Amino acid sequence: MVNPSGFSVRPPKSSEEIKSLWWPSMQSLGWNRSDKDHPTHWQSSRGKYIVLTHKEPSSSSSEEEEKAVGIILPITYPNKTGWVGFFVVEEAYRGTGGGGSLLFQAALDEFARQGASCVGLDGVLQQVGTYGRRGFVERGRVKLMVTKKVKELDVVPSSAGAEKGDGDEVSLIKALRDVQPAALVAADEKATGLRRTHLWTKELLVEREDAWGFAAVEEGQGGGGEEEEEEVTGFVLVRSCEHGYRVGPLYAPNRDLAGTLLLRAMQNIKGFGADAAEKSLVAEAWGENPVAVETFEGLGWEYSGMDYARMWLNGEETDAQKKGGVAEREVFAWFDAGEG
Repeated sequence: MVNPSGFSVRPPKSSEEIKSLWWPSMQSLGWNRSDKDHPTHWQSSRGKYIVLTHKEPSSSSSEEEEKAVGIILPITYPNKTGWVGFFVVEEAYRGTGGGGSLLFQAALDEFARQGASCVGLDGVLQQVGTYGRRGFVERGRVKLMVTKKVKELDVVPSSAGAEKGDGDEVSLIKALRDVQPAALVAADEKATGLRRTHLWTKELLVEREDAWGFAAVEEGQGGGGEEEEEEVTGFVLVRSCEHGYRVGPLYAPNRDLAGTLLLRAMQNIKGFGADAAEKSLVAEAWGENPVAVETFEGLGWEYSGMDYARMWLNGEETDAQKKGGVAEREVFAWFDAGEG
């Protein structure tokens, strides 16, 4: 029996400790992630997880030993925005007298210490009431979009290369690894209000072999001018997951460019041939963008029937994500429920 007084929280001992808790949870919960996501989240958050522990009887002595039984990721970004990611507690320790609430409160306390002004999360609908009691207010829905097997997708395979976007006279479509990270940070912040300087780095864009994508870059800015002048008008990221490929974020100023970027990503996956044939695609589309879901549907995607609730502490969202903000027009899919 779990002793409610045996819980405590602490920082992680190492990246490997977090992975040993995080990855089995992702698999058992069916969240369709990749173990390769762990280094990315660790890099992006600077390892700022909080670990829930419980005192257990020791098998070798009369003393108790501490067992790690849960984690949460409270990320405070450099512009004082925050995100609650990967709140998971081992099943045997859920609902046993405050472990989960202790861990979640520790995350809220950390945001307060960091001075975070806006704190968001994506929660499964069954937990909306729980998060509501902790001060979070729903502001929108994230729609989980999926495809059939890649071999059944009605797209023509292609190889990656820089070229003009279809029907776009000013944008050059480039591989993400060829784009300056600072330009992606700026485009990401414009769309989300989150300044994720430690996410858009060489770890994700170059060193992570399973992650790739395309960006629309203003010609004359990134084409031959100074690197710091490079301006990204939209981009898409693809990375592996358990059942195939996760597409997101997908940002674009209009549906046409969003469709161009999404199609390029799908064509590239189709070009993987037998390696991708039996796999499928998943994306977290923004339900508050009135054309996001239909943009995916126009390329053969289907709504899975599953939503996440986008919630904000005290109802205070970033300006970009407020009603009528940039996200409503330019976010077609988000990066990850674990980071926004």
